[in-house]
Amino acid sequence: MDNDSIVRALVRLYDAECRSLLHHLGRAQPFVSWASAADQRLVDGMISEEAEHQRQLLDLIHALGGSPPLPTFSSECGALAYLDLHALLPRIVQDKRNLVAEYAAVAPQVGDDRRAAALVGRILEREQVHLAALEKLHTSAGRIAGATR
Repeated sequence: MDNDSIVRALVRLYDAECRSLLHHLGRAQPFVSWASAADQRLVDGMISEEAEHQRQLLDLIHALGGSPPLPTFSSECGALAYLDLHALLPRIVQDKRNLVAEYAAVAPQVGDDRRAAALVGRILEREQVHLAALEKLHTSAGRIAGATR
């Protein structure tokens, strides 16, 4: 795969990261009850990691001579403010599944470049860990909500 194709694949991932709900959740400041403060800390850590993923992707895009377009934003991100974190979990989980699928689809496309393949592989691994944690959080939040009804 030529350098331009690798850069396009990395830009595709950068755009997916920028459109991520988690990326925008930090600024939206969803409602968090005292009972879910630990859950918010977990999500805050994921938000920080996503910001680092964006920086790493940008660094590599620039190192390969690319220039990414301005980030785009999902319209889904506009209605996050003041919603309860646990109410947002189904959307966050689905969004994370989509991001993992995007990384999995792009990974073979960058395999010819050692740096790109290593970075995409590392980020994919972290995104899968995030997805598992979010699914667990969603499941436990559902059980707690069911028990309080």
